[in-house]
Amino acid sequence: MTHDYPPPIVTDQPELPFEDISSLTREEQRVIAWLKTQEVETIETITATLFLMDGESRRSRAERWVEIRSVQVPYDRDEGFPIMGGPEAIWLYDEACHSYAESMYLAALLCAHSACERELAGCLEFFEAQLPPRWQTWGLGKLVSEASRLGLIDQTLRDKLYEVSELRKVSAHFKPPQTPNSIIRRAGQFPAEKLWRNEEDSSYFGVMRVDALLAIETSTELLRGNQGLFYRIRTAKLRKDR
Repeated sequence: MTHDYPPPIVTDQPELPFEDISSLTREEQRVIAWLKTQEVETIETITATLFLMDGESRRSRAERWVEIRSVQVPYDRDEGFPIMGGPEAIWLYDEACHSYAESMYLAALLCAHSACERELAGCLEFFEAQLPPRWQTWGLGKLVSEASRLGLIDQTLRDKLYEVSELRKVSAHFKPPQTPNSIIRRAGQFPAEKLWRNEEDSSYFGVMRVDALLAIETSTELLRGNQGLFYRIRTAKLRKDR
């Protein structure tokens, strides 16, 4: 199976030998040289730019995938995972992992948070008769409290879910910059211009990465972990029905 990864308009050009002129042997060199001659942005120039960006970030993306797999491996099993939150929970979880690999840490946090919401809501649906009429509008915090009360999750996972819920609040809802657990507050004080720089080594960006990884770890444990949710749901429901 062949793939046309490099931009064809550049990489398919033959390199002819000329005296005293060295050929551009690397695809990246040829793409850069070609881009310098282009004055109008086209699909070809965008493809070429993406090709260069992919090459520059490939190793760091691979390193982040290793982080994700190190979280997932302890829960790997051939028979798969009973997902109570429906296919959307799986899609959200996968989007969280892909976003993290691409260093889109806020998207990873939000998707992992939503995956946890759907999974817990799917579990609580078994107890709908004992829940308030509008329970399906609950956010993650209330879902966690009720799931914990019913014995569906253990205390360690409960505390992680609460933390993810709080981290999401300061990112997705407007909070003053000096809110105690805001990203800016935890990262320390920076000049305004540095807050918008997309730097892996900045404290601001580093805090977002830590938050996103915690959310992925927590959602992995909830969706794929050995929580015995089927057993816990069955046991709790029998106890409630007596």
